[in-house]
Amino acid sequence: MLWRSWPRGSLHPKIGKVEKALAGVGGPHHRFLLQEHSAHIEFLGQAIARVEAEIEERMRPFAKKLGQVMTIPGVKKHGTWTSIVVGGIDMSVFLSHKHIASWTGVCPGNNESAGKGMTERTRKGNPWVREAPVEVAWTASQSKGTYLAAQYRRLAARRGRKQVLVAVAHSILVIAYHLLAKGSTYRELGPNFFDQPNPQRLIKHHLRRMAELGYRVTLESQVVA
Repeated sequence: MLWRSWPRGSLHPKIGKVEKALAGVGGPHHRFLLQEHSAHIEFLGQAIARVEAEIEERMRPFAKKLGQVMTIPGVKKHGTWTSIVVGGIDMSVFLSHKHIASWTGVCPGNNESAGKGMTERTRKGNPWVREAPVEVAWTASQSKGTYLAAQYRRLAARRGRKQVLVAVAHSILVIAYHLLAKGSTYRELGPNFFDQPNPQRLIKHHLRRMAELGYRVTLESQVVA
């Protein structure tokens, strides 16, 4: 029956109930319109498949670069296609990872007044490229046992969902920049990365606290035998 090709997701196990609900309701004109809609959906599906096949063929020369970027958790070929088509694979055209993040629009804006940081807003950037890392950020945030998922959970505790996704997207874009610039693959830092103490960060923190208390500290390295 025509109805059997329609229910998806949570409705799929309820096909019988859907058929009963529709019995005696649809007339000849309803069936005609449904058949037209079904044919149109099938046509669009075939058109999308043809376009994807053409894009995949044109992306073939960049297969190695695609593979490098797709080692990042959550990055699939469609998002990589968008980034490469619009942003290219030659990272030398950007001054740094900060430049590409600003151009894309996934870096927080600077908003400071009287020495106080105000609400951060992201730049508009390139909308075609910006969409891809933000979508990837959501997929990466749901991954298991990854640095990016841990970053999402850590930031989500004190920021809104949209801000967190942009922050994770920024990380993904910076990672992709370095992978393409250096020709390397992604190295997973693990979900416990933020729980591990950072010696340099701890040193700076304690030095600052001692300076605030009026002390001047001299550091000496100690080698433990």
